[in-house]
Amino acid sequence: MYPENRLEYITNKITTSKYVSVEKLGQALNVSGETIRRDLKLLEEKGILKRTHGGAYLEGSTQSDVSIQVRKNILLANKEQIAVLCSRFVQPDDTVFLDSSTTSFEIAKNITQMPITVITHSLPIISYLSNYRNIRLMALGGVLDHVNMCFTGKIALESMLDLYARRGFVSCRTVSMRYGVMDSNEQIGQIRSAALKNCNKRYLIADHTKFGNTSMHKIAGLDSYDVIVTDKRLSDKWMEYFEQCEIPVHYPEGVTYSKTPLDPDNTDESL
Repeated sequence: MYPENRLEYITNKITTSKYVSVEKLGQALNVSGETIRRDLKLLEEKGILKRTHGGAYLEGSTQSDVSIQVRKNILLANKEQIAVLCSRFVQPDDTVFLDSSTTSFEIAKNITQMPITVITHSLPIISYLSNYRNIRLMALGGVLDHVNMCFTGKIALESMLDLYARRGFVSCRTVSMRYGVMDSNEQIGQIRSAALKNCNKRYLIADHTKFGNTSMHKIAGLDSYDVIVTDKRLSDKWMEYFEQCEIPVHYPEGVTYSKTPLDPDNTDESL
């Protein structure tokens, strides 16, 4: 495995688990402990982690959050692929909810040419889309979360519960067959859960590293989603699971287990 691929693997692993050990990383990547320690030193210099005896931990992990400045660069090419797929679902005059994820920010960059309404609590998305007069922008208020650069709290949640969208693009921290779709941040998870209740077409946007893990707070069951959009074909176990659930999975190479047209739309046209 090339050094850049090792660094990406370690970054993804520590983002999910908050701690990695030199021994387990060496076994997983089939390299020496010395190689892993050099990789961890490079990532520490980039501000992604903090080294400790025998491993490394994610700085600030006691808050169960990863700075958006770190997240925006993790698997960026993969997020861009997901965003391109999602943009194909959006139609002129749609009302679209975009959550505060960095993947949603990539989606925002791909839908600027259409006359649409966008509902969001993401400050980066609000700032970016404010430059496009063809987009009607509805920003949820609330308290600014400086780590995730989004608005949360009672005001944001109540605002979301009063709004409805034709399409909702909702991310997460992890996806579990047993526990459903989960988040590490309770308040962001509440906004995502509320959005799912008020969107006619609900898309789970999650890269392949999020499947098969768990977090502290549940957003919703997998049956709350109509479509899964990810960056690559998932494992056979996951694909069989979604086939049984009759939820189509879209990824760059195609769509699998879809018993319906590419994007069946039985939504309320007034939205």
